[in-house]
Formats: sequence, structure tokens, C-alpha cells
Amino acid sequence: MWTVDSRKIKSIPQAEFKLYSYKDTVNTARDQATNATQSVQESAQQGQQQTVGFLKQTVGFLQQTVGFLQQTAGFLQQTGEQMKGMTQGAVKSVKNILGMNEKK
Repeated sequence: MWTVDSRKIKSIPQAEFKLYSYKDTVNTARDQATNATQSVQESAQQGQQQTVGFLKQTVGFLQQTVGFLQQTAGFLQQTGEQMKGMTQGAVKSVKNILGMNEKK
């Protein structure tokens, strides 16, 4: 003969309730982990974008500095040549005044 234990019948709804409760807990944990992962990825992308922006600005600054240094070098070379010409002219003038010119 087949018998049914009334305690088992009462415990089935309770077991189903616990099962759904565990599923909800697992789903909530999974959702939180997914959200955390997404947040970390977004933060990493934002940090990467900021770093790229900073590096682009730095490259631009360095290019401007190189341009400035090239202009400065050109100016100094030109000034040196002018000073050389002025010095040679002054030497000639002094030689002429002193009668030491090299005319033959």
C-alpha cells in the first residue's frame, strides 16, 4: 500500500520557496557582478581616453618647443654672422685709422 507522509507534503512548498529564494540571491549576485564589471570597464576606458588626451597635448607642446628652439637657433646664427661682419668692419676701420690697411 502506498502511504503519504503529511510532513513531506507540507515541506514541498517550503522547499520550493527556499529554492526560489536561492535563485533570487544568485540572480542578484550575478547582476551585481555584471554591474561591477561594466563599471570597471567604463572607468578603464575613461582613464585610457584621458591618458591619450594628455599624451596628445604633451606631443603638441613638444612640437611647439622644437619649433621655438629652431627659431632661436636661426636667430642666434644670424646674430652671430652679423656680429662677425660688424667686428670685421670695425677691424678694417681701426686699421685704416692707424694706417695699417693691407692695400698693396
